[in-house]
Amino acid sequence: MPCGQTTCTGGQVCCIWPMDPKYQSYCAAPGQCGGHLSASCNEGADCAPGQVCCMEIDNGVGKSISCVTSCTGNLVCTDNPTVCQGMDVCSPVDALPEGFLICLPPVSEQ
Repeated sequence: MPCGQTTCTGGQVCCIWPMDPKYQSYCAAPGQCGGHLSASCNEGADCAPGQVCCMEIDNGVGKSISCVTSCTGNLVCTDNPTVCQGMDVCSPVDALPEGFLICLPPVSEQ
């Protein structure tokens, strides 16, 4: 899984620092991200059948990215833009490193 300037391997999670995700993200064992956002998936293919990769939100801030049965935050759509529901579109966000796209409402032109 991509993680800023590196790639996480078997069993590692990506620890994302939203203020500088490209350079301040790193790979670690689960539970070792400290104040960083922990990501155990970046696409639905990382998850078991019947699960989706989801960024859970707490008070408007990303809490974790993991495989869940029911997503109450933002679906992660890196490998499959068709997972987005309703009018949501698969989009990059500044707080996540390259390789992480999430479903967001479309931005209206003003």
